[in-house]
Amino acid sequence: MYAKAHRDSEGQPVSVRVMRILLAATELPPRLSDGAFIRCLKRIARSALNTRPQESVADYPRPPAIEHVTRAIHATVRGHVIIDTHRPIRILETFHPPVYCIPPADVSMQFLEPSPHTSYCEFKGQAHYYSLVVDGEKRSNVAWYYPSPSPGYEDLADHIAFYAWALDEATVDGEQVTPQPGHFYGGW
Repeated sequence: MYAKAHRDSEGQPVSVRVMRILLAATELPPRLSDGAFIRCLKRIARSALNTRPQESVADYPRPPAIEHVTRAIHATVRGHVIIDTHRPIRILETFHPPVYCIPPADVSMQFLEPSPHTSYCEFKGQAHYYSLVVDGEKRSNVAWYYPSPSPGYEDLADHIAFYAWALDEATVDGEQVTPQPGHFYGGW
């Protein structure tokens, strides 16, 4: 009936039939004009298909869990793209916002400068740091990686995590990231 394809949050087509079922489930009047029907479909598609379940950091495990996700992560500094990926690894740790670790191939490495700074996580092992240098401006120790992660965390090897506060703009699936207060934790 309606030729325009509607797509879910992963870009897959959603049939009008499925959308009519969703419309019926909202208990809206059964007879709507075409324009009202399309407006309802768009509203339902946005609210039902593009949302993710609510998460609570209290439900995250300890020791931390890692998960491979297909989230669009994009970040810039001074107009330069620093991160552009759809294949991050997400670290979930009790009472901490998720940390996104980016494959080095999806990071503009020319802006990263190795730092002598290191830190140690009792679960993931020793982290090494990068400073970000863009257009002559240096932001020290704003990204870290695990060159030899502890057993169980091998997938993190060489993936790079960034403090959101150090990036001018950072988005996850198009949603602007709000940096975690302070400069200690790297959660997004």
